[in-house]
This record gives sequence, C-alpha cells and structure tokens, in this order.
Amino acid sequence: MRKYLAVGGYTITALAFVLSLPAPRAHAGDNGTLAIEAENDYFSPDNRDRHYTNGLRLDWLPVPSAPGEENWFERTAESIPYVGNDDDIGRIGWSLGQSIFTPQNKVATQPLPKDRPYAGWLYAGLTLIKAPKPDPTIQSRVDELDTLELDLGVVGRAAEGEQVQNTFHAFAFGNEHVNGWRNQLKSEPGLLISYDHKWRALAQTDIWGLGADITPTVGFDLGNVMIDAAAGGMIRLGRDLPSDYGPPRIRPGLSGSNFFLSDNDTGHDFGWYVFAGAEGRAIAHEIFLDGNTFATSQSVPKKTLVADFQVGAAFIIYGVRLTATEVIRTQEFVGQRGNDQFGSISASFNF
Repeated sequence: MRKYLAVGGYTITALAFVLSLPAPRAHAGDNGTLAIEAENDYFSPDNRDRHYTNGLRLDWLPVPSAPGEENWFERTAESIPYVGNDDDIGRIGWSLGQSIFTPQNKVATQPLPKDRPYAGWLYAGLTLIKAPKPDPTIQSRVDELDTLELDLGVVGRAAEGEQVQNTFHAFAFGNEHVNGWRNQLKSEPGLLISYDHKWRALAQTDIWGLGADITPTVGFDLGNVMIDAAAGGMIRLGRDLPSDYGPPRIRPGLSGSNFFLSDNDTGHDFGWYVFAGAEGRAIAHEIFLDGNTFATSQSVPKKTLVADFQVGAAFIIYGVRLTATEVIRTQEFVGQRGNDQFGSISASFNF
C-alpha cells in the first residue's frame, strides 16, 4: 500500500509541475517563486518538543498565466463561486510537505490514551492563486487574494514521520530517541481541499513615514484530514508591503502568500516589515486528534475552538524573502497542559 500511495503522490506532483511549465509571463518583472518553509518547536524559546513538533514544505509557483492561456485546473477553479474573477492573474503551482505530531511523553513505549497520538502527514499538492492585475497607477498592487489548494497524501506509518524525527534527533541531540512511534495512526490515504480569501481592509496607510496595512482572512479545510472553518487577520508595519500578503505558514495556520514580487519589481532594493496576527478555527474533524477514519486507532477528545497568535518579521532583499514567525497555539485537546509554542521560518526566491 505504501508503494502505491507514494506513486500517487509523485504522480500528482509531476502533473502539477508539467502544468506549470507552459505558463507564459503575464507582464514583465513578475517571476516564479520557490519557497521553503520549516516549523518546529525547536525554533521557539519554549522548546517543549511535543504535539505539533515539525513541519516542512516546499512550494513552487511559476510565472502567472496570460489571459486566455489558463490550463484545465484554472478553468475548473474559475467556475467555483468566489475564486477570483475572469480578468484576475492566476498562478498554479505545486507543493510537497510533511507534518509530524507526537505526545508530550516520548520516552514511553506503550500507548498513552490521555495524550496526543503519534502521527505523520505526507502530501503533494496543487495550488491555484488568483489576484487582480497589478496597477502601477495605485500604490497597492493587489487588493484581494484567493487561494485554492488540493492536497493528496498519506497519514500514518507510510508518512515516514518516525524516520524523519528520529534521524533529526540523532543528528541534533546524539542518541536521543523517540520510543512510541509503533503506536502511531495507521496508514490511510489523505485528502484535503483548502480555500482562503484575503483582502486589504486598510491598504498602505502612512504611519511614521512607513507603510501599514490590515489584511483580514477567511477560509476552510475539507477532507478526511481536517474539516474546519477559520477567520483571522494580520497587521503589518514596514516598507514595500505590496510585495506580498505576509509570510507563508503551513496548514493549519494564518498564512500570507507563498509568492511575492521582488524588490526589483517594486523599484526598491530592500523591503521589510514586522507583523502580528491572530486566527480562530472552529474544528469539526482533525485526524491527528480524532484518529483514523477507516480503522480503529488511538485518539483524544479534541477542542472545537482553537486559536493561533503570531508575531514576526520579514525581509525582502534583491529577490529573496526571509521570514521568522513565533506562534502560540491554544490547547487543542481535553487534558492538554498549557498552550503550544513553536517557530516558523521560510526562505523564498523570486527568479
């Protein structure tokens, strides 16, 4: 089963890459973006090494499609209400990612019925981003952003969470070993459809000679991996804010935009901003807490309302964007002791 799931993941990734190749430039200076994101409690001063303990993701978003040159995925998505407009610029990209979840007690070898289950989530995704055409006559390049994503992958042993975590621990901490992975969720195919809508409620207001904006967001996740609805927002202060919508994050979380416009496109050599944001989620299902969909597995009673609070900074220098985010996540299951805290870092390259 693992072989076929892996083949399916590679197939969708290859398909997305092929779809992205013929996309022509919509206008000069708008380039493809490669983004690498990493989230880990090791990056946080709290560093408890528990629960959501690691996330890795690679995104490639090529140059936008020219009007009339959209592929089948874009045309299908455009038929869905509220996913951009016909005259918007579309980007279709692909992603690879893995998230790892563990209980607080990683020494015990037996199941821990009152603690979070061991779980891994390995996936490949197709992403469609729609945004209005940049207008050089106005200061803000885009006012709204729609993101539709389809992820296919696997949860459980086939996600290779045990191998990744124990290899990292052996490299970083010597002989430290996580013992309970044999109790992880069983292998199960995973499907996740995600949608986000962002808009600039306050665009580029001048404060102390710097730009400021507020970006509310609403969205949802649907699939056997997660079912939830989310709402939140981000406030930023700095220079060259129209380059993006804030730093990228791995789901679930308050994410900005995986793509950005390089400083050379905006006429600046250096851009930066600091930011703060919050997102609340109403959760109907989460496989990492509820357990397997099609088999009996360890589970823990989840909390239906969870919130993220984050602060950080971003720097855009000659076509490279570097971001660092500190995240506090409220308790996710009944019996959890304290909130979780982890760091998120990313590096994006505009070619």
